[in-house]
Amino acid sequence: MNSIIEQLDKALYNAVSGNTSAFDTYINFMEIRDSLEEHIATLKSHAMDEAVRYNGQVHMGYEVKVAAVGGRYNYDHIPEVVELKRQLKNLEALHQTAFKHGG
Repeated sequence: MNSIIEQLDKALYNAVSGNTSAFDTYINFMEIRDSLEEHIATLKSHAMDEAVRYNGQVHMGYEVKVAAVGGRYNYDHIPEVVELKRQLKNLEALHQTAFKHGG
């Protein structure tokens, strides 16, 4: 994980120093952020299930507190939902590409 952060730090340094395009780096960072948010959302329910084991402890430098909340619903086992999410992702990527190319 540290190598990813180091790569981001290096890209930021190069953009701020004028060695690379700040605008291109900004766009790349936004794409990384969007992808990371998607990955976090996908992983969240699995991580919360596992977090219960660490409740009240310090894990990886973070104090873990798990509180009871309303039910969580995951529809990723429903093929139609998975397909619609895939279609939405493709549509968003298409519009993002069009935007980047001035369309």
